[in-house]
Amino acid sequence: MPPPLRRRHSDWTILALDSHTRGLSASPVMARLFPFGLTLEPHAGGALSSWERAARIVHLNYRWNERVGDTFRLADWPALPLFLKQSNLRSITTALASARAIGRSWEPATGLGTSAPSDAELTAAELDEMAELEHASWCQHLRDAGWTQRDVRDDGRRRHPLLVDWAAFGDDGRARTRQTVATSMALLEALGYRSRSLWRGFARSGEVTASPADQAWDWTSAAGDTLHASAGDWLVDDGAGAPWSVKPEIFAATYAAAGPGRWRRTGQVQARPATPAETVETREGVVTAPADSWVVRGPAGDRWVTPAAHFAANYTPSVPVATRRAELKTPGRLARFRPARWSPSAG
Repeated sequence: MPPPLRRRHSDWTILALDSHTRGLSASPVMARLFPFGLTLEPHAGGALSSWERAARIVHLNYRWNERVGDTFRLADWPALPLFLKQSNLRSITTALASARAIGRSWEPATGLGTSAPSDAELTAAELDEMAELEHASWCQHLRDAGWTQRDVRDDGRRRHPLLVDWAAFGDDGRARTRQTVATSMALLEALGYRSRSLWRGFARSGEVTASPADQAWDWTSAAGDTLHASAGDWLVDDGAGAPWSVKPEIFAATYAAAGPGRWRRTGQVQARPATPAETVETREGVVTAPADSWVVRGPAGDRWVTPAAHFAANYTPSVPVATRRAELKTPGRLARFRPARWSPSAG
């Protein structure tokens, strides 16, 4: 809270989110300022938070689908080890964060149990990205608790064979992790949160001059970042600013000849407004997005940042295309949850 507002309302009790606090602190940091964190256990006589309710439901789903297995993993919530309680909560908060990380927003859900609008559906590519982030979060949770990777699982010695990078993760593990993400997203919607894609379809237009470069070279983005081009990359210039580079395979797929030395932009892309100062991984290096710019995503998954004026002149909104649920039928009602045999509770 800004100091002037705090001074004007000294009688207010202020709650401040703190990642290092578990639950609501019994003691204020100063005056009536109390830190709080996502909680798994309410204070005596207190009501359950939405987050603990969500974590409990994740565990109930796991118990429903597993039925048999390690007794301590199938225990009732009060007897469940704190590490597993935290992992159930982690899967929910990771879904919230990873959706934002891939360019989605969150808003209040309405009409629960009805068909969601097309931009609320996860595409296959988005589900893959969120699954990779979920796996990284799960691995970090285990490593923070002292687990290491071994070929044979041993909970007593904190060893797990799946504690590997996403690139080394098997197809079965990836499929199960996608299902974990889909279940978390459906649970969040049932709790009143709906994710909406910020990406929209656009058609490219405009002409440029371009030619392949015979040696490596560097160029500067609109935000002043130094980017790197390799020999064979195309040097592209539209006459409206500094030239830039395009990888040869990307150029071949997104430009068409329009005359001697001239090329026409072609194809469909997805784009969203950039968050000021966000960093974007491009094929030429990391770019810092300036204010009033757009992040563009090409058909091959490549991304770049373009100023608002350039975007308005060369990109036209295309007809929306409904996305699909990516081979998963995540239920819209909590009572219908029956996820695959996989859960963060499985460790």
